[in-house]
Amino acid sequence: MFKSTSALKQAASIASKNLDIGVIVKRLPIVTKSLSAYEQNYYEYKKEIYDRMSLNFPKEYYFPTGSMKTIEFENVQPKAIAADQIAKYEGKIIFPTSKPELNYYGRDMNEKHDVILVEEVKEELARQNSKIDEGKKNSGDEYVKFNERVTESDLKQDYQKLDRSLENDLYLITKNNKSEKKVWEFPKFKASELLKDKTVSLDELALKELYQIGGENMQIWTVSKTPAKLLNNTLYFKNVILSGEFESLDKTIEYKWLNKKELKETLEKSYYEDMEYLLN
Repeated sequence: MFKSTSALKQAASIASKNLDIGVIVKRLPIVTKSLSAYEQNYYEYKKEIYDRMSLNFPKEYYFPTGSMKTIEFENVQPKAIAADQIAKYEGKIIFPTSKPELNYYGRDMNEKHDVILVEEVKEELARQNSKIDEGKKNSGDEYVKFNERVTESDLKQDYQKLDRSLENDLYLITKNNKSEKKVWEFPKFKASELLKDKTVSLDELALKELYQIGGENMQIWTVSKTPAKLLNNTLYFKNVILSGEFESLDKTIEYKWLNKKELKETLEKSYYEDMEYLLN
């Protein structure tokens, strides 16, 4: 990061006709990262250990001995292994007594303790009898349905939408078909005319120009008024889009929202290497 005073002095030393101001606009991740195969296996392993080592459900606390509720509860539970039954489990721990280890409830300690609630059994039977859709309860209320991590924009490879690559940061890049190079880069604008207005800061001028090409239907937060990068006579400011969409008002300008991996494949190699450390 530049100090604001030194950056302005450096900018002032450059001919104003060559000075550009650019914006690095980022969309933050929408969902957390998916677990890797190793992480998934690790958490499943820890959960199995926790389930096996956990205490039994204290049914005596909730169901008095001899009550109808107790009888209903015991009827829906899986049958416990008899203490004198010989273990014939492949791939499981066999103890020297050739019997599975049982606790005082008669549960095999090789297995987790599954508890079935009577209410769940009754609800399931009611759904089957009345042929209610799986997505609804008996009352008719719908269950909460979670959105998919892979969106329609991901499937269609629509790089102009913000509802894609939800696990990663997305960055706005543009290509001006009227320019000589016609290369993908972060949005930048000529500052020769803009610098005549001494009452507006450079970061505000950059956003003003961005709204000119992408519409004002964007809520953008500027990370700092201090430029994050000076590259090829261009001062870049970092920004975060909080809501809205970029809508190209100039048909000669193409745009994409790409994550870091996609940026590496799209931007020129030297340009990407110069800007990479600014990207998460």
